[in-house]
Amino acid sequence: MRLRRFVLVGINLALLAAFWPLADELLSVDVSDPVAYRPSSHLPPAFIPWPEQPDLERPLFRNGPPPSEHDDPPPTVDSRPTIRLLGITLTNERRVAMIEINGLTLRIEEGGDVNGWQVTQIEPRKIRLENSEQHVDVLLDPPADTR
Repeated sequence: MRLRRFVLVGINLALLAAFWPLADELLSVDVSDPVAYRPSSHLPPAFIPWPEQPDLERPLFRNGPPPSEHDDPPPTVDSRPTIRLLGITLTNERRVAMIEINGLTLRIEEGGDVNGWQVTQIEPRKIRLENSEQHVDVLLDPPADTR
């Protein structure tokens, strides 16, 4: 560490000695003298207009009244989450599960909430999710050597 400091100090001293003769010339430039002072040749970037956006074929927002009861009802979707159980950690103090939902990996503890579903149980090979109407058990994939 000490050798590194000596080398860096030596390099700084060498640079100082090399540029010392130029210091007076660089610091004594008179800005009012048009020959000594030249404006920079760097120009600011040219203004680039935002490209025109195509007209949308449909409006983004609905202007009319809300849909009536006579319209086709929306298709019913299974409200159960699609969850993949990646791993479980059990200690005396905590129970934690690693899950994947729509490509997003989350760490959730027992009693935690996932998209409106509460994690009520974390066991060695499964977790239980419950909402007000139903419950779902998510199993850990079997080990690779038993497949």
